[in-house]
Amino acid sequence: MVDVWTALISGGTALGGVLIANIWQGHREDKRWKREDRYRFVEHKRELYADFLGRLDEWIREIQPASVSRLIGVDPTKDWIHTIGDNKRKEVALAQDRLRLISDTVWKATNPVTQKLDHITSQIHETGREPDAKEWSAETTHRNNLIKVMKKDLGVVEDS
Repeated sequence: MVDVWTALISGGTALGGVLIANIWQGHREDKRWKREDRYRFVEHKRELYADFLGRLDEWIREIQPASVSRLIGVDPTKDWIHTIGDNKRKEVALAQDRLRLISDTVWKATNPVTQKLDHITSQIHETGREPDAKEWSAETTHRNNLIKVMKKDLGVVEDS
């Protein structure tokens, strides 16, 4: 009778050990898959974010000469700023739409900076008024906030 109990206890212990090992392995696999999913598209995201920021910089570089021209008393043609602004805005809008597919949080963070640049561009075009330093500063603040959101989404750890 002792041999039967010994066999049952040994078999049960072995079965329990296999069951625990399988549960533990499944847990480890789930963690690995989650980690891989998180980093699977990091490089693609980084490229899209860099492309979007590059397009913003191009837009800014196109509207700043008109802004500077007004400071030195040269009136840029409204057609020039309108055409450039519209073209750069379309490029930014397309890049912005791609970001919406990648991260809704990042996409939402793009809106303040694009709205501010829309305002500055239309202000130069419509009124010919030079944007003041406060408006350029607000654009820079919005862009810096966007970069922080992008870095967080990419898992970049910032030093304090």
